Amino acid sequence: MIALSSGVFAQEDAPVYFSAEQLTVFQKEPEWLERTLEQFLKTLIEQPELLVSEETVDALGTRIYMKLRLLNDPAEKGQAWMAILGENTEETLRQLALEETRFSWYRPVYPLMDFLVKDFRKTLYPFDFQKLVPYFLISQFDGFEAFFSLTNEEHYHIAKGVLNGIVNNQTYPEHSLKAMVKLLDEKYLRAYASLVQPMISAKSEVDYAQELRLAKSYVDQAGYLYGEELSQKAEPKLYQAFLSLAQYFSCREDALIVENRVALASQDTYLSLLPVVLELIDRYEQITINKELLENALVSLIRNYGLKTRLFGPEITEEIQRKWKSYSDTHDLSPMILKTISSDILEGGNRVPVTLPTPATPTAAVSWIKRFQWRHALVIALPILGLLLLMALLPASLKAKVAKAFGRKEKALALFQKASFSKPEVAEYHVQMAILLGLLHREEEAIQEYRIATKILSMSENNPGSTRRRSSR
Repeated sequence: MIALSSGVFAQEDAPVYFSAEQLTVFQKEPEWLERTLEQFLKTLIEQPELLVSEETVDALGTRIYMKLRLLNDPAEKGQAWMAILGENTEETLRQLALEETRFSWYRPVYPLMDFLVKDFRKTLYPFDFQKLVPYFLISQFDGFEAFFSLTNEEHYHIAKGVLNGIVNNQTYPEHSLKAMVKLLDEKYLRAYASLVQPMISAKSEVDYAQELRLAKSYVDQAGYLYGEELSQKAEPKLYQAFLSLAQYFSCREDALIVENRVALASQDTYLSLLPVVLELIDRYEQITINKELLENALVSLIRNYGLKTRLFGPEITEEIQRKWKSYSDTHDLSPMILKTISSDILEGGNRVPVTLPTPATPTAAVSWIKRFQWRHALVIALPILGLLLLMALLPASLKAKVAKAFGRKEKALALFQKASFSKPEVAEYHVQMAILLGLLHREEEAIQEYRIATKILSMSENNPGSTRRRSSR
């Protein structure tokens, strides 16, 4: 009969029978299939107790007969087929990856491909996402659920492993995540949602960024499975939390962008930005989660818009105020937003920035020059001397305006900076510096000067007595 020696069948005098476990190992070698069938039949007839049960007999017999039929079929001799017959997971996945669109050919051998699931389970402990990736190819097989199924505990284990990676800022390729979700289906998504949901409270704005990342990781994966039906099929509370957090950050980012544009805008651009600012406030009002930091950003934007209004003529100011008044009267606004509009737009637009009076031109030098008798020389020299004297005696702020009028931006900026050093409480100097910095394409510095000006004006409004004292000097 046959015996096993060094991994192959050998002839022996005494009959030898093999257990179901041993025969299962033998049938993984295509070249042993015929002898394995022979020994399987002999064991079934003479020592059936070695085969454990009728279910084992049916499963093992079906497997051996199916493999023999495929092995003897001249049309099925590809390397992928041989890897499946040999139940070699690594080689099977490697060969199938080369097949591209021919996965439908392998549907008849689904009963033989359960070894893929067994080996997949071995990669779960410890969890390593990269070890799972080759198996995601199985999702491309039509009806693969017939042989690929996991327990709820296994889905939960995979979901926990993926989530831990995301919490630790690990990134997963989109195509891999998409294939994984299609392979693991709704059981995995439910497990993932059950883990993510307790981590999202939307109570503290400090935690919003991390919470949004976690909520988005679920929504993205649910989208791979549900597609256009995402909003109907995704876990409702988790999906709503994602929408709220996404709206919060979208509004906050847009507020910063619009504030920068307002700070650097010309008059025409400034007027065209008003509908954008109002739409941004509408979006803010619709957000239902805690939003104190976002409110601060909106308040800063409104104050800077009001500050910019003061740079234009009364007609522009009146037009802007009329539109803001109409908006605030017809919308149910938060108290702080309404207060800021009232103080910085409707009332603030009527304030004129404090400026220094132009000093009178000294007359002493002129009277001294008049004592000269050289009239022709005076006709030439007097205007030049007067201009030089005037420039020497003018304060830095007026020199800066002259330099700005002649297009000398860098010189004007330096002079306004000098003026702000001597009188840091004058907001207009910082406004002019912001305008010049914008013209010089130094946007970040320009925005900073606008914010300084806003703080000075805010301090002046809170302490009107000090403003009057400064103005009287």
